[in-house]
Amino acid sequence: MRENFLNISGKIERQKLEALEEIANTANSEDIPFFIVGATARDLIIEKGHNIKPFRATLDIDIGVRVPDWSQYNKLKERLVETGKFKKTKEYQKLIFKGSINIDLIPFGPIADKMGNIKWPPEKEIVMHINGFEEAFTNSQTVRLRDDPILDINIVTLAGLAVMKIVSWNDGYPSRVRRQVVSD
Repeated sequence: MRENFLNISGKIERQKLEALEEIANTANSEDIPFFIVGATARDLIIEKGHNIKPFRATLDIDIGVRVPDWSQYNKLKERLVETGKFKKTKEYQKLIFKGSINIDLIPFGPIADKMGNIKWPPEKEIVMHINGFEEAFTNSQTVRLRDDPILDINIVTLAGLAVMKIVSWNDGYPSRVRRQVVSD
């Protein structure tokens, strides 16, 4: 059986690597499992792992954090801010790393209700469906971001990313704006 491992050491921008290392150190110190999801995962696998240029670049990093409750989620956010490298924003899930990289922390796991939803504090009016996160995390792949010292982080597989994208797209329907593709 082939191990689900990808080594992209030396291929990641310094500041993005630094942000991911800080997240890994903080999450690991709090014993919070996490993985990279979203377009950053796509870019790491496709562009850095297989040298295929993505259709469009992403400017943020989406991190799925497996937490039991909002207290643990908030503790992780506070610990990241305490490093002095992250700042809070008006958006509950978003942090800014060194003033330039948006980090979205998306909770999943026991924090979700039986329908696979989370309700964002403080009003709990914003609902997000996180169906598929647990399965995507369980089947994530390990990626080596740096050889020395070793920095390995789990990221969603392309198959997991496809499922998560379908759930995400459906979450915004019918209000999601569709882009029209114009061809020559």
